[in-house]
Parts: sequence; C-alpha cells; structure tokens
Amino acid sequence: PSYYDTSTYTQCEMHPAAPLYSGGILVNPGFEDGTQGWTESIGNASLHIESENNGNKFIVASNRQMGYHSPSQKLENLSQDMKCTLSAWLQIRGNVSSAFVKATVGMDNTTYTCAGNVIARNGCWSFLKGGFVPDWSPFYAKLYFESNRTDFEILVDSVSLQPFTDEEWRLHQQDGIRMKRMKRVIIHVTDLHGNRLEKANLTVKQYSRQFPLGSAISQDILGNQVYQVAKLDKEELQKAVNQRIESLVSRYAGNFINWDVSNEMLHFSFYEDKLGNNASDGFYQAAQEIDPWTPKFMNDYNVIKSCDDPEASVDAYIQRLTEIRASGRVMEGIGLESHFEKPNIPFVRAALEKLSTLSLPIWLIEVDVNANFDHQTQ
Repeated sequence: PSYYDTSTYTQCEMHPAAPLYSGGILVNPGFEDGTQGWTESIGNASLHIESENNGNKFIVASNRQMGYHSPSQKLENLSQDMKCTLSAWLQIRGNVSSAFVKATVGMDNTTYTCAGNVIARNGCWSFLKGGFVPDWSPFYAKLYFESNRTDFEILVDSVSLQPFTDEEWRLHQQDGIRMKRMKRVIIHVTDLHGNRLEKANLTVKQYSRQFPLGSAISQDILGNQVYQVAKLDKEELQKAVNQRIESLVSRYAGNFINWDVSNEMLHFSFYEDKLGNNASDGFYQAAQEIDPWTPKFMNDYNVIKSCDDPEASVDAYIQRLTEIRASGRVMEGIGLESHFEKPNIPFVRAALEKLSTLSLPIWLIEVDVNANFDHQTQ
C-alpha cells in the first residue's frame, strides 16, 4: 500500500511541485493530457489548459459566474470510512491579490464536504492539503474548488487524492510514533566506584508526562475584575489593558504552563480596532517583560475543526503568527481549540503538518467531541 506522504508547503512558489502519490486515484492529475478526466463543476465557466515557461501545464477556470465554477472530477468506488488525503496547487488571476479557496466533495445537490482550504495568491502557487472520510456507501461524488468570490480565475495543478484503509492508516501512525517518539536506550549500571555491574535489576519510573492534561478554570478565579471596555475611549482602554496585564501576569508569573496572551485574534479585532493595528503585539511584549519564563501562545478556534471558516484557515493562522514574530515579539507555541462534532481526521492531520513548519509546540486545547455520538465514535 502507498505510504502516507507528510510533504507540505507554506510558501507561495513560482512553480508547483509534482502531485503527491502521482495523483493517487485521480485521472490526469497534472493536466499533461489536456482536460481529460476534468469537467466544469456546474454551470457555464470555461476550462482551458495553459503552460508555464518551463513547460508545466495547468488548468484554468475562467468566466466564473458562481463561486463553485471550477475544474471538477468524478470520484468513484471509494469505500465508506476510508481516510482520503487530498492535495493541490492553486493560484488566482484577476484584480485581487489573494482569496480563500476550498476544495469540496459534493455527493449530490444537497450534501457537501469541505476537504481542504488555502489562501490562494495572484502570481504564485499555494499548496492546499486536506482530506475527508466518506460516510456514504456506495460512494459516488465529485471533487471541485470554490470561493465566495467570482472576480478572478482559478488555476489548478498537481492534484492528488489518495485513499487509505483504517488498517493502513493505523500502520502508518504506529510507524510514525516509532520513528519520531521512540528511541533505543542503553543503560550502564555501576557501583559507587564506577565499576560496571552485570545482571543488575533496574526499575524505571515515570515522574512526568510529555502530554499534560488540563481542565477549564472557573471564571470566578480569573474573571473577578470586569471592565466595561466597550464604553472606554482609547486612552482609558489602553490604561485598563495595561493594568490587567500587569496585575494578572505578575501575580501568576512562573506558575502557568503557558500564556494565551490575546485570545482568538483571527476572529476578533476589538483591540486592534480601538488601539491600532499593532495592539496585540504590544500585549505580547508586555507579558514577556513581566514573565519571560512562561511560553507565550497564540490560540484560536476552527483551525483544525472547520474547513469552511475563511478567518481560521491554517494559512491565516501561520500568516498572523509570523507577523507577530516578525515584529520582534516572542511567540513560543500554537494553541488550537478543539471543539469537534465528528473530527475529520485526514483534514486535522494535514493542518497539523502545515503548522509544524513553524517549528513550535502545538497544543490541542479545550478538546471535546459531540456527546450525541455513541461511545465508539467518540
């Protein structure tokens, strides 16, 4: 069986890489055979093939009247509950610099699954990586790309779709654990004089976990000082924020595992709107000056839960975190709120792979699964 490919890219490239798995089960993934295997999703958008200077071919969807007008390919014979990993290189062309584009698997005219997303850019290629788990049987569907805007062309290349059985997925997972998290250890036992002892009995006891488990903190502990911040002017708000950071961080300095300094910045911009575009940068600087020993994290929701949220794509998370670090602020960890319905495991894995390129610790926080599912599903 094919081995899971962990390759991922976060930079916008001048040329796309070859399709993973040589395209997997898709027909004509690199468009060397023109539009063979590909049709327009629904509607009257036109598809045509173009070539780059190096001879690489790609497909273009132009005259898009609806957001889902794009190249599409029919998917057949996927078994229920297979884990399917998807990737593609995308670019946009028009009077826009970037746009949120997602890959969608449509089962009929009423059932759709988002399988991946990317912030596609004008003038270079961006890498989309995601996946989905078919829960319909028999499984017949179509793959296409869509955006909530139509004022640009969508360029697509090097598309791949590779399904894995549960057994294959588990084997790859176990191999990854053995390679990344396990090592052989040789222990030499000596007496007080340094002489090696043979056949000594050795007991190993674990005193700490690599994966800490935590719980929510009552709002009565940290929320006992409430500001009516919405009514404050800029000067009053800045003073209130400074007092809050000073009182809270200085009191608990060195006692917490990490600080979530400015929560959910991808979705909310209250402080930036009131105090300026670099407001959160200042919060991180202030927290670092008071408590330099505790790692500072960025945290947000929907990044690994939802494929449909343009505010919380992996690319948006990486871009925001990179901006903060570029300003000279200390950012030492990635926090991902994990309120799942039923987790899309291939999508979660692909998102974590992209985030891992930042070389920072990744924490899944507030982990829960919908209680309406049975015990086995949970």
